[in-house]
Amino acid sequence: MKKSILFAILCILVLFFLGTTKPKSNIGNIENVRLSDKEFSNLIKNNFPKKEFSIIQTKFGRFGVVFADSVEHFVITTANYSSEMGFQGYSNFAIIIDTQGEIERIIFLSSEDTEVFVQKIIADGILGILSKQNLFTQKRPTCLITGATMTTSAISKDISKTLDAFREIFDLINLKRNLKKSK
Repeated sequence: MKKSILFAILCILVLFFLGTTKPKSNIGNIENVRLSDKEFSNLIKNNFPKKEFSIIQTKFGRFGVVFADSVEHFVITTANYSSEMGFQGYSNFAIIIDTQGEIERIIFLSSEDTEVFVQKIIADGILGILSKQNLFTQKRPTCLITGATMTTSAISKDISKTLDAFREIFDLINLKRNLKKSK
């Protein structure tokens, strides 16, 4: 009898606790980490001061083209091409790619995931490892850090899926560029 009363009290306390705690509102929504057009423009301006650029929206996603006399760089963000959820939410990274398809750098933009995990990933140099690939890398690396496995896996997959999706756009741009040269 005592066990059943204790169990009933425990159940009531658990239900009370669950009923009174509010979930984090809107966590797990990719829109939380996507950049607005203005934020995307500022990202490009801050990384390429005194350069001209265009922002192009396609059915595949949005990207920036930075140029002087000719195209010099492409700027893409993971939240526009992929949406892998980490431990507690989504993250967004900018990837800067040169005209040969090489990644120049990966920049952390925002995350709704656990801050400690994201900071650990950045501090451990994972972005540097992931930036050692290019648009044509066949086997993309998946990085995992103990204690931040889900977040690291999601970031690795986001970057890989973003590069794979953007490669189609990159190939079309290069095809058009090559056609212009042959005329």
